[in-house]
Amino acid sequence: MKRQSLFFTCFFIIYAVLHAVTLKEDTKICGVCGQPVHVTITQHLLTGGSMDLDLRPAPEKRNTLKYQIQVCHKCNYCWPDIAKERKREKIAAVLNKPLAFDDLAALFGRAAEIEIADNAPSFASYMLYMKAAWVMDDQKNKQKSDEYRKLAIRQMELYMERDATARTTGDNYLAYIDALRRIGEFEKAKRVAEVATLYATESILPKILDFQEKLIENKDTGRYTVADVLKTAK
Repeated sequence: MKRQSLFFTCFFIIYAVLHAVTLKEDTKICGVCGQPVHVTITQHLLTGGSMDLDLRPAPEKRNTLKYQIQVCHKCNYCWPDIAKERKREKIAAVLNKPLAFDDLAALFGRAAEIEIADNAPSFASYMLYMKAAWVMDDQKNKQKSDEYRKLAIRQMELYMERDATARTTGDNYLAYIDALRRIGEFEKAKRVAEVATLYATESILPKILDFQEKLIENKDTGRYTVADVLKTAK
């Protein structure tokens, strides 16, 4: 999945802009089997807040994870928009695996597996595993959140290996570094940060990189926001 190189740079720049959430009920057609699927869609109004350094938005949007994945109970297809069409034969092995419909993290994990089977590692598969990690963060299950972050990290590595643009995008390095730091992979995070210096050059990105390097030095695995970066950068 291609992205503009400054896509998440823009997110960092407008860190104070967030979306207050309202909900809308709708019916969509499954993009794999054609089954009608009842979904809840989030709609947004602008408000304020500061996103996490791993790209998780601040309240209220950070609390809408359960609405960010849609599931067809007939064919087990999971995706943020269930109407996205995919060829069943390409993802059949994933669809045929058992699925716990009440396990939100597992649903995001299943969506990541579908993306990998259909399109190979991508930024989308990285973010889906990260969302699974966020679910486990909310449940205060560090072991499972670390497991999902490790899966996300591997997707980022594979994505950057196969895509030259991804390897020169500063935002990718910052997300990658934060995931490594959060699971305590400090030496690897430090090595990635050295490479990131060449690419994390837009707007606030150098400040975020400096902040991450200090956290790595202090062996800090905590959650931090863009606002935390700006406080220390003044």
